[in-house]
Amino acid sequence: MSVEFHNAVARGRATTWRDTSNDPRFVWAGVMDMTGTVSPGQVWIVAGLPGNGKTALLLNIVSYWLDRGLPWVYAGLEMADDLLVRVLAALRSDIPRYRVIEETLTAGKSQWTSALGDAFGPFGSGPYDSGSTTDPIEVYVNGLLQPASAYTETSDTVLDLSVALVATDHIMFRWRREETDPDPHAHMRHTEIVTGTPSSITLPFEISTTVRGEFVFLNGILLIRGSDYTTTTTTIDLVSGTFSPSDLVEVEFYGEPFSCQCDIDADITSIPILQNGIDEGAVNGPTICLREGTDFNIVTNPDGTKTIVTAQFLTGEFWAPDVFVNERTVETKFGKPINFTKDNSQVYKEAVQSLWFAYWNGPSIDVLEESSKILLGLPFTTVESVVESVIDNGDGTFTVNLLNGTSFLIPDGLESVFDAGDTVPAFSSLSTGVEVVDFEIDPFWWKRTATLGELLATFTADGLAVFARMDDGGNMDDGGNFDDFGTSEEVIDTNKKLFEALKHFVFLVIVESETLNNAGNINEVAERISDLTFFLDSLKPAYTRYLLTSVLFPDLLTDFPNTQFPVTDEVLLASALSPVESQNFNDGGFFDGKGPANRFTATAGQTVFNLLGAFPYTLGTGNLKVFLNSVLQTIIVDYNETDPLTVTFTAGLTGGDDVVIFEDDTTVIPFDHFIPIDEVTIVLA
Repeated sequence: MSVEFHNAVARGRATTWRDTSNDPRFVWAGVMDMTGTVSPGQVWIVAGLPGNGKTALLLNIVSYWLDRGLPWVYAGLEMADDLLVRVLAALRSDIPRYRVIEETLTAGKSQWTSALGDAFGPFGSGPYDSGSTTDPIEVYVNGLLQPASAYTETSDTVLDLSVALVATDHIMFRWRREETDPDPHAHMRHTEIVTGTPSSITLPFEISTTVRGEFVFLNGILLIRGSDYTTTTTTIDLVSGTFSPSDLVEVEFYGEPFSCQCDIDADITSIPILQNGIDEGAVNGPTICLREGTDFNIVTNPDGTKTIVTAQFLTGEFWAPDVFVNERTVETKFGKPINFTKDNSQVYKEAVQSLWFAYWNGPSIDVLEESSKILLGLPFTTVESVVESVIDNGDGTFTVNLLNGTSFLIPDGLESVFDAGDTVPAFSSLSTGVEVVDFEIDPFWWKRTATLGELLATFTADGLAVFARMDDGGNMDDGGNFDDFGTSEEVIDTNKKLFEALKHFVFLVIVESETLNNAGNINEVAERISDLTFFLDSLKPAYTRYLLTSVLFPDLLTDFPNTQFPVTDEVLLASALSPVESQNFNDGGFFDGKGPANRFTATAGQTVFNLLGAFPYTLGTGNLKVFLNSVLQTIIVDYNETDPLTVTFTAGLTGGDDVVIFEDDTTVIPFDHFIPIDEVTIVLA
């Protein structure tokens, strides 16, 4: 192939055309997989938040180019030269040769290109003349985009654009002034008429300005600051003088806003320094340096956005050499693949660890128990080790020391599941706190809970209730009345065929009350319970059901009022009574689901129910919980043990409405255990 070269004019500048068909093109793969090619004559400006790996990526690309004997120029304004040298040294196996050129300014013009030609030698090329230049390009310099030709005026060396030029930059923040802020030069006046004969008087100000200068007059006489009065940002205190009734005190002042504000990305967690320039030591370098926590703070707004708020009013543009960004790595890389997304926190991290541990190991009873403990914040180790000692701290807590040097505190009321000398596998919880049992572990686990009827009822939706009406020969038998809920034994006897079929597919999850004592507040408790139900729903086989119970729940009624927990047909929050109380609970009375005192079938238009009969618990003034067709309502009434209790609905009921009314007593968890729950919200009031 023959190639002809011609001189041409491009944008008024002489340009040499040459054949580029054999110029190198390359595509890299692996961790730097970027669709496309890098070729001569191009400038690559890489944008991105700090810490995202721009420098590492670009230097590896530089390495790839250098290994092929091709020159590169890396123009980096983001880090100091000494830091860049350390980065290059760390990549010495990938960067075979480099030369750092520090930028200086002379008469406002950059001088770094004057040394660029000298650098071409170490980069494997020689100086270039102006006959080989192409059109100007743009690079980032001090935050401004300017033609490359502007940097050639003080140098005989002109960039050959077959040398790829890569540039990075600082992040710039520009202040904004709130529309509500006063004009910096506005005058304000406050007038106060003295009453009585006080020895001093305070003038309050609801202002958002810093007082720069004020004029205080008493009956037209100018008062002297410091001797006659003092000022703060919200008051002017008159500290001397004698005041007479009807004295007129006038204050006139001018000021400027307290602070400046700048909206920033919500994922930014810290900006250590803000400065009004980029390069230290440069002619136009920073003269003001602001430090986080002293000169400014990052404020999280109610809507989740973030704002920089300075301690004083400032003008101009400020630059952040370093910005710490929450990249939501846990959520992005590990939470989203399993449809479990939340704001990053230690609790969320533990929940994600638990889910992945269980996903990889399968939903066995042991795995569900261990992962539930981890999710609920109980101590666990991620690496295998040996228990060195278990120390009783004398206050109900224990300290477990492992040979790898780590120590764990077992919460008050719980116990260590390991003894000294035991080997602790990775991802093992170290304490009691959660127990998961099924029919194989405890054939009579269902006696621990009073909600077996409700449990069986949840299976009606997927057709399993047919077992209740099937005889030994597989024929339908109407003798089994599935809706006749009595004690657990009665339910099983009535629906024994159904129970025999289901007992292998139901398990019980017991959360000890002490398990959540380490939660910081009730919102965290609610979050962890919600995480636990999500975890169990995600991991359990689709053909199984479970009951979740805890003696913690009644405590929440007293200690944490007005808290809501979601309850769905997949998650049945069982009674929180002890085994002894559960037996009494099932022996009849207010909560047995059969007595006339609390269960009604409404007639059309009915609005009043009179609750007669004795209640099994002592009552006081409080709330009643009402299930109306599976929807929970709260009715606040006054009642006592002896007088009949009247419950009035604001609207008439539909004939046949199923109404269940029961007391809100702190000794029981006020859940209806006898009708199917589709989806309600339990309010702890």
